[in-house]
Amino acid sequence: MPKTNKKVKLALNPLTISKMAKEAKKEFPYKTGKVEFFLMGKSKFVEYLENSYITKDYKEEYNKTPAFVAHLKKDKNMIVFCEEILDKLTKRLKDKDKIDFIKALTTHELFHIINKHSIENEYEALKSEEEVHEEFEEEFPEYKKILDKFS
Repeated sequence: MPKTNKKVKLALNPLTISKMAKEAKKEFPYKTGKVEFFLMGKSKFVEYLENSYITKDYKEEYNKTPAFVAHLKKDKNMIVFCEEILDKLTKRLKDKDKIDFIKALTTHELFHIINKHSIENEYEALKSEEEVHEEFEEEFPEYKKILDKFS
């Protein structure tokens, strides 16, 4: 069979996403406790967004929201990704940019975990998001630039 010069694009599948997320966690400079990574189908993922203080009133943003944190126990959290939304957001990116996007997204969510805010209303949710954006910009400006392209 003849060789081709066509480069195969990196597929964002559960294994790839999980691998990149775990790499980002290893590179994160703060203790986070136990963090699990989970991929959820879009319909179930959107159900959770509809019940979130920060996203429930912003349905037009659902297709730009590829992940959230689920606080399970005192020292156990889960970052939930939506494979379909991730794929849609990154389908035109180069492989390295896809990897950087997953790592940037995971790092952003890890800041939510270490801040440990109890969110009871939209104001607290927005305040938490603002705090994460400030920390993220200060400590990971290159990742912030990546995520800003999608806001």
